[in-house]
Amino acid sequence: HAVELLMRGTATERFLGANALTLDFGDVQAKREVEPKELTVTNLSSQPQTVDVMLGHPTGTPYSVSPSALMSIPAGGNATVTVSYRPTTASSTPDENEIQLWLRGAGAAEAETTVRLTGKAHGLGQNTGCACGNAGAGSVGLVSVMVLASLAALRRRRG
Repeated sequence: HAVELLMRGTATERFLGANALTLDFGDVQAKREVEPKELTVTNLSSQPQTVDVMLGHPTGTPYSVSPSALMSIPAGGNATVTVSYRPTTASSTPDENEIQLWLRGAGAAEAETTVRLTGKAHGLGQNTGCACGNAGAGSVGLVSVMVLASLAALRRRRG
């Protein structure tokens, strides 16, 4: 008995790449200009592509992208998207969003590339996680005990 199997598929030459999966702006002061970051988008196909650039959550976000609409990328070529982060208020939780890159006319999920954006804004004078210069008497006492214990251990070894 012979079995025939009919297989069908569609080849596509629509592929996008990005030089980062996440752009992290770190911990920044609210209402201050932050150095923009660049994202390089690569057309991995053998034909020119037109790409839609958009934020996943475009309203009420401290992020902006440029270009904010269409860009054309030649076959095998690159284009740069500049991402800015300008938080207006301090927050205890990170500001998160994403850049979505879509090939014009491609509705398939595999045609989309997503890059995560994250940053956290703090207010002026808020603790940013560095305890430098902020050591109290308890810290000095702990260091003193550790030094004395080390000196005692050295004396016992020598004597």
